[in-house]
This record gives sequence, structure tokens and C-alpha cells, in this order.
Amino acid sequence: MSRIVLITGASSGYGKATAQNHIDEIPPEALNVDVGDWSPNTVISAMVKYPNGDVNVNMLPTIQGKEFFTYGARADDIGRARVYRYWHYLQTERNFEGYTLKHIFNAGIRESYRFTYRSFICPSDKNHALNGRGRW
Repeated sequence: MSRIVLITGASSGYGKATAQNHIDEIPPEALNVDVGDWSPNTVISAMVKYPNGDVNVNMLPTIQGKEFFTYGARADDIGRARVYRYWHYLQTERNFEGYTLKHIFNAGIRESYRFTYRSFICPSDKNHALNGRGRW
């Protein structure tokens, strides 16, 4: 599961301006969530800066697929808590002070159950079947 976060800077013109040394506080509800053995300095992020100065941060991954199924209904709360902790890490350790967390988007779930196949259909199988030479 990955989470996408929108952050905005002091000079972006979007939302409330923040001071250059601004650090967001981690909400109490996020501090009370056990995030497991996860650490913010192990996250890889894809970041895109928009023309208005906002930054899209895609945390890859926020929760591994196996963890997601293990946590069940708690997965969303754990994911949000990890977002806040990662954001705090970026602000305090990676020079993102002066930006503020604007929005956390709903979770994107890429992982799911894994299927194992005996065989699969490839383009040549389809072509053979359409020409009457298929193995079906």
C-alpha cells in the first residue's frame, strides 16, 4: 500500500503560508499508533514539484502487501501514522522545514494475493486460436 501526500511551501501561494523554519507537529492520534518495526529512513519516495510550488510525495511503500493483510482494519490507521512520522522525518532531517502537510490522499493498494499459474496465454496463442490452429 502506498500513500500520496501533498505538501505546500511558504511561497507556493496555495493554502496558508508557513515560516521557513516551520515544522508540523505529529497529531496525537498518530503518535499513539504502533507502526511496527518500520522506520522512516527506509522509505523511498517519488516526488513531483508542481508549478505552484506544491510537492506530491509518493511513499513507496507505506505498508508492504503482507503487512496490509496482517493488519486488516488497522492498516489505514497504521499507514496514516507512518505518513505523519515520515513527514516529520523529512522536515527535521531532509530540509523540508518551511513546507507543511496539506493533504493525505486515500491509500493506493497495488499489492494483493499472488496467483500461480500452470500456463498463461500469450499473443501467439491468441493468433493460433483465431486461425483455427489453437491448442484449445
